[in-house]
Amino acid sequence: MDDIFHPKNKKEQDEFDLLVLLINQYEEANYEIEEADPIQVLKLKMKYLNLKQKDLIKYLGSKSTVSKVLSYHAPLTLKHVWILSQELDIPIQALAKPYKVENWNFMKKFTRKGKINIASA
Repeated sequence: MDDIFHPKNKKEQDEFDLLVLLINQYEEANYEIEEADPIQVLKLKMKYLNLKQKDLIKYLGSKSTVSKVLSYHAPLTLKHVWILSQELDIPIQALAKPYKVENWNFMKKFTRKGKINIASA
C-alpha cells in the first residue's frame, strides 16, 4: 500500500497520477452515481452523529416539522438550511437543492375549498 499511495520519485508519481486518471475515466463511463437529495444528506449526518429525530427539534422548531421534513411531506426552509449547515456542519450546497416533497401544498393555509381567502392572505 505504501508503494502505491506514497510514490518515491517523479516516475512513480506520474504512474500514480495516470492510474488515478484512468480509474476516474472508467468509473465515469461505467457507473452513474446519483447525487443524494438534502433529506438523504441530513439522515446520513444524523446517523454519523448518532442523532435521533427528537434531536432535530431544536433546529427545525417542532416534532411535527421534523417528522414532516424527514418523511418528505414538508420542505426544508431557507432558515432550516442555514441552521442545519451551521450546527451540523453540513455544506449549504448539500441542503439547498431542489427535491421532491410529497403532497405539499404551500397555498393550503391561504385557500378554503379551493378558493383564495383574501382576508388571511
